[in-house]
Formats: sequence, C-alpha cells, structure tokens
Amino acid sequence: MPIKIYGKQLVGNVTVKNKSNEKKDIKNITIHIGTLDSTLDLYGRIEIMLNTGEKIKKLYLNNKEINWEEEKSLISLGIKDDFNVIVEL
Repeated sequence: MPIKIYGKQLVGNVTVKNKSNEKKDIKNITIHIGTLDSTLDLYGRIEIMLNTGEKIKKLYLNNKEINWEEEKSLISLGIKDDFNVIVEL
C-alpha cells in the first residue's frame, strides 16, 4: 500500500545517533514526505523505517529541534526542498 503524500514530494536524508552518542549514518534510507505533511507524520515514518522498536527522543530537521508534541506542516517550518534529519534514539 503506497504512502499518501500531501503537497510537493520531498526526500529526507536520515542520520541516527544511538544511546552512546555515536553517529551512525543510515545509508540508502530516505524519507519520502510532502510539504503539507506534519512533523508527527515525519516522526512516525522515521520510526517505521528504522524498525528498531525504539522511540525517537529528539529529532532535528535542518539543524532545528522539532518537538513531536507541536504538530506543524513541513512547509510552515520553511521546508520546501529536500532536507536532512538527525535522530537521537
């Protein structure tokens, strides 16, 4: 079943920091999401793609920390093109 994307399709590159603060680059994994999708959608898609069963503690979108409780569309955060995400588990 394809994922529904709202707005212009974007691609996010994901870097994961594990509990020991080692950076682990997740190669060949990208997030496909739309400009009108929410930050909550972004959190959910990353957790599903990582498939570790761990919850995301912190998420940085283009070097800005995003709180999962504060749901906003990506376009409202100024995300109009492909982006980078850093995730702390």
